[in-house]
Amino acid sequence: MVDQISALSQALEPLARQAKAASSGGLASAITTMDSRPLVASLWTGLKESSAFSPLMEVLIQFAPGVEPTVVTCTGVRRRCGHEDWAQWLVSRALQVDSLTAATELRRYAFEQDTCAKRVGLLPRLWIDCKSFTFSNDTEIVRVEEITDPRVRSLVPSGVCPWPEVRVIMLSDTASNDAPPGPASSFSDLALCLSLCLPPCFGVSLFAEAIVIPDHVPSEGFGQNWHFREFRHPQLQPAITSLQLEHAKHYHDAFSKLSDIQKDRFRVPLERLNAFGMQGSGVDALVELRIAMEATFFDEKAHSLSFQTALRAAKFLEQANDNREAVFEAFKRVYDQTSTAVHTGRAPKKKFNWQEVERIAGHVGRALKMRLESPETNWREIELQR
Repeated sequence: MVDQISALSQALEPLARQAKAASSGGLASAITTMDSRPLVASLWTGLKESSAFSPLMEVLIQFAPGVEPTVVTCTGVRRRCGHEDWAQWLVSRALQVDSLTAATELRRYAFEQDTCAKRVGLLPRLWIDCKSFTFSNDTEIVRVEEITDPRVRSLVPSGVCPWPEVRVIMLSDTASNDAPPGPASSFSDLALCLSLCLPPCFGVSLFAEAIVIPDHVPSEGFGQNWHFREFRHPQLQPAITSLQLEHAKHYHDAFSKLSDIQKDRFRVPLERLNAFGMQGSGVDALVELRIAMEATFFDEKAHSLSFQTALRAAKFLEQANDNREAVFEAFKRVYDQTSTAVHTGRAPKKKFNWQEVERIAGHVGRALKMRLESPETNWREIELQR
């Protein structure tokens, strides 16, 4: 193995020197600044015509016998490629480090299954009272100052306009069976479960997700794949405690056991209740709560929604008749207030009690937690309870 690395390093060195000389300093600086991926096309075309190119390709073909060349894609998985792609990466990498290090890194990559790619999620205006916390799917929520990978650390915005300040991130190793960054990714679901452990007036915003590929791994593009979301500016909240994180872990474990159809059904009220917590006390918050109420207590089309929502909430959440009556009346009042917001685009002016709205949001969150424990709810049976 040492001999193969040494042979590749020796074959690579002439091309690396030519690349550095041909770039006249400015181009080499641009290449290394852009993470050495990929080489500028005109430079690479010239290197391929060099007498040193064929010896490098001959060594590369024998470098990892039985191993098919691959590069890591922007989604964090390996894609088949040619030996020429490896050669291009080697020259680029040698400009950033040296030929021996580049050859050693390629050898390690060729015979290891781990791509070393990381999935990063940015959580603005969030704080935890511990250094980090790990969930059952090996996703870690960690304070920014505890990040050890400099490449990951460099991606976190510091709050300079127009980017929000981020003090906590989600971090995990990528998995080929995970959804790409987007609405149904594992980070999205985890953020929703995290919001369940907060008071209803707070929400969790997953501002952006990225797949980050380290410099020492052959990859396509520049080693980053970002997915940005509509940014809603949540209220600055007290630190999330370790106990709350344990609760979020429990909710996420329950969510992970659901079928795909059930997950899609639960995402609607979870997303809307989380959005309610980020909308302040405006009309948009009332609209979000209305959708969360109906999506929580209905799995089917229904009529008399105001009455049925209140009835199902009262009987599902409470056992004592007095408590049921209080919840029933509160749900009816708030449902009527959300109707004003939905149909007129304005918040109600008469008999409007925002504290009661937040209490109803809390009840909706409690119902979602209960339903996660037992997702198949027989609403007809509940309505007929005495």
